[in-house]
Amino acid sequence: MSDLDYHDNQVPIFRGTRYQIGKDIGTEYRSTIQNYVNNRNDLFSSEFRLFGVKYNASHLKEASVNIANYIKETTPLEWQELQGVADSTNIHINDLIITFGYTDSFDYALKLHGKEPSDIQCDLLDNIVSECSSLIDTKDKVVSIQTWDMPKGSEEFCIVVKKEPKNEPSLFTYGIAGAPCYMGINEFGVCVGTTNLSTLDSGIGLPFPFLISRMLAHVTADKAVTWAKSVHRLSGHYFYILDKDSAYECELSWGNSHIENITNKISHHTNHIIRSNNDSEYCVGQSSIQRKEFIEQLVRTTNTDAIDQFRKAAQQCRLPLCRKANKHNGFNTETVGLISFYPADKKMSCVIGPPWSNSEINIYF
Repeated sequence: MSDLDYHDNQVPIFRGTRYQIGKDIGTEYRSTIQNYVNNRNDLFSSEFRLFGVKYNASHLKEASVNIANYIKETTPLEWQELQGVADSTNIHINDLIITFGYTDSFDYALKLHGKEPSDIQCDLLDNIVSECSSLIDTKDKVVSIQTWDMPKGSEEFCIVVKKEPKNEPSLFTYGIAGAPCYMGINEFGVCVGTTNLSTLDSGIGLPFPFLISRMLAHVTADKAVTWAKSVHRLSGHYFYILDKDSAYECELSWGNSHIENITNKISHHTNHIIRSNNDSEYCVGQSSIQRKEFIEQLVRTTNTDAIDQFRKAAQQCRLPLCRKANKHNGFNTETVGLISFYPADKKMSCVIGPPWSNSEINIYF
């Protein structure tokens, strides 16, 4: 596969106040954003049916008012950006909040529908909810790579852009068009990636794209982690926060946080489902187990760069690392992206779409 190198002036750039950035992105990608919102609204109903539950959209819409207020109070700049997207797409801002934070909203919706932790079926959640796999190597220098596993076709809604917000660090963002940030790197080399962490420890808090965007406003990984601990999260996610000198893994849910400094280590993560507020009570689905074992074997047996071997496995569509939609089982999750961070080089490499059939893009400051 050939690489495409993008310098600053070759990636779409959006400048100005946060509101102006949001408005310009909304104008540029209006139909993409509108299609994504419609797609995720349909997905809520279809995925809830797999649990034998009829999705009641009014529950989440009512809760979204409180979620919106928390975003506005906690991350006012991200709120302004989202308001710009809403104004230019004619989509209600609360609908954007629910769909941009889909996996968090899904967890919270389960809770609102009265699903107890003991009701969670690990393999079911593991297959239908977007889950990913990550590998971080900090032994020589800090480097990371991860798959982006989403409902098949999600790459149609994905963009890579550069944002230059007024009086804030510039950043490259990867993820759903119009969302604050799914993954990204800023001009100081601070990088944030994420994989989903299903939990019913949900409550009024920040959906993960708002959390990541604000973490990338900090100049070091240490400061980003400190800030992330200080706020509530809508639901659970695993994050890795990197800079050239340090690396952290964080499992954060509404009221719980488990943070580990992984500097000078090789670390990997798939997913698990938290059963209660006690973060030691969790279950793991078969897909996560198989992906974890694959990565562990890759790290043990490789005589070269483990990150590069992970990349090659993804490009070759090697199972179980890469996931392919299986409609026969009602599961539609597929590996639709690949993202690597090189904080010392202030570089992000990414693939939009299945990595076995799309080119890798190198983006750097």
